[in-house]
Amino acid sequence: VFMFAGMSREDVEFIKVDNEYGEFRFVSSGDGDFVIDGYDSVPYDKNLFASLLNVTSYTLSKTKVGSGLSDEALDEYGLKEPQASWTVQSKSGKAYRVYVGDRLLTGGGYYCMFEGRRSVYVLGTEIENTVLVPIESYVTPVVCAGISKDDYYVTDKFTVYKDGELMLRIRLKDKKDQINVNAMAENIMDYPTAYIPDSTLYYDIIYSYMGLYADSCCKLGAGDEDFAAVGLDDPAHVITFEYKDYEFEIYFSALTDGKYYMYNNIYPNVIGVCNAEDFEYLEYDLIDWIDPYLFQQYVTNISDISVSCSSAAVDFKLYHGIDDSGNATLAVKANGEALPSASVDNFRRYYKTLLAFTAQDYCKYDEYCPLSEEELAALAENTEAADLTFSYTTLSGETTVFRFYRYSTRHSLVTVNGVGEFYTLTDLVKKIENDTVRLLDGEEIVAYDKD
Repeated sequence: VFMFAGMSREDVEFIKVDNEYGEFRFVSSGDGDFVIDGYDSVPYDKNLFASLLNVTSYTLSKTKVGSGLSDEALDEYGLKEPQASWTVQSKSGKAYRVYVGDRLLTGGGYYCMFEGRRSVYVLGTEIENTVLVPIESYVTPVVCAGISKDDYYVTDKFTVYKDGELMLRIRLKDKKDQINVNAMAENIMDYPTAYIPDSTLYYDIIYSYMGLYADSCCKLGAGDEDFAAVGLDDPAHVITFEYKDYEFEIYFSALTDGKYYMYNNIYPNVIGVCNAEDFEYLEYDLIDWIDPYLFQQYVTNISDISVSCSSAAVDFKLYHGIDDSGNATLAVKANGEALPSASVDNFRRYYKTLLAFTAQDYCKYDEYCPLSEEELAALAENTEAADLTFSYTTLSGETTVFRFYRYSTRHSLVTVNGVGEFYTLTDLVKKIENDTVRLLDGEEIVAYDKD
């Protein structure tokens, strides 16, 4: 038995639901689709809406309980004070309203009544998940979307704030500054300094942002109180970046019971709930974002190298060419004097030594570090105190300076362009110093093997 004549999707103008959570409406957008009234651009669960459309516009009841019932009889079915109702209106202007009473004791459906009649029908259990829920059950909050798989790598100025402090910023390199000029893109940090980001981590995150949704919606139409209730009045984590002509801002709460609350500048009044397992990187420290090998350049990209330590001070000038067979050639001058060809091969092994040092961990967590954070910061500012300084200039004219400050027999603070908080192994620094002397003295260098 139908409570009223069924309507097709194309016939429906709007569906309005009233329940204990408030009121919401889905309105026809004129193109065969529907939007949430007042939130036209907010995405929602299409499958759940299709169920709502079926429940509300195709009211085929399981049975008719009775007609012309008294208030007392209606009260037995929970229809004297219904728990919810829905109104469906056709594009011709005809509206139908249905009230929802109690659930059957068997759990097999709900008692319902058509407005203006005192007849009770039994409709299916689908009402529970379509009519008796808040609008938030329909909303699928966007964490980030709109990035194409064809050029996601052009994302720029990727910035991470943690507890209100700027932690890092990753930018696109200019093509001329790339290590591999044939690569589609390369990145470098410009805050806190010129660290090389972990490209696997970085691109995994950006790739996920092509269409990333929260697990559920906490609040649609959120206000100040709603944000404060979930810790988003003062977000613990903020990620911003640029993609083409768009700027994205994503705000996350502190981790709470295994989940993060979030919103963004695309849908600033929608609070989503995210599973912590999908956002582990929010808890990462700076060192987790960087590639531990701090110096990464092909020798063919280098024009100048300078090394200064207690045992030697040398400026290398590199000259690149092509031989008759089309192979790259290298000539090197040390303090203005050309190295013989055999020494150039030795220089290539020396270059591998320069590539070998790594950021191991934070100095402040190092059991061998006797210095406070303030003393480490002061040390990093004192360029004269460096045990070894190594700088290089690329063919594009970009110069990077590394300085090493030994504070224990095992470990040395390493700075990049005057900024640093990580340590490297003192043995690696000593090898740079010793191999510099060997190269200048014409002694054979045993290349350092990263493995």
